[in-house]
Amino acid sequence: MKQHLFIQVIIISFFWISNSHANTLYKGKALSTFYGFSNVHDFTGQVQANDFKVYQSSDYLNFQVEFVVEKMDTKNSKRNRQMFKMFDHKLFPKFIGKFEKVPLSKVLSQTSFEHQFSINIKDKSYPAIATFKNSKQHENTIEFDLEVNLLLREIGLKAPVMMFGMIKVRDTVKTKTHFTLIKSKFSILKEKIKNQK
Repeated sequence: MKQHLFIQVIIISFFWISNSHANTLYKGKALSTFYGFSNVHDFTGQVQANDFKVYQSSDYLNFQVEFVVEKMDTKNSKRNRQMFKMFDHKLFPKFIGKFEKVPLSKVLSQTSFEHQFSINIKDKSYPAIATFKNSKQHENTIEFDLEVNLLLREIGLKAPVMMFGMIKVRDTVKTKTHFTLIKSKFSILKEKIKNQK
């Protein structure tokens, strides 16, 4: 038993040195639903983020979320192509949301709060405000929703015009992203060893 615990301590020590900036490590997943508006009709779409890591240092979460433009889907091929073109996706295939010093205590308080983050589109960074809400905490997971309202012109994008100008997409875009943070095996093992002391 002692030998097994010793081996665990060695493993933890190795990973702790590699991740010394973080107290807890989570694996992150995010599914974003976006809402667009035009002079003819409104539309929605979804995009699944690439899996990402979330680092908890003290009470703060730090993470970066990447979305692949071609994974954005409005269930309309023509609209999708216009959207991809708007992002200039051949040159800039991804856009990134970067979150720093998000207070975990606020996330878990089950009350909504606003937090500034940056969104990188076409290799340029823009400030934006996100509203965190609907948090749920389980033994090894945290879930929450994040809502953002954007103006395309303020993030370097120009709303597309279709059907020879008859259909004009409005400048406003709303997004609602559901986040799931899963505590890493490394962090679970570290906590287990701590409790055994």
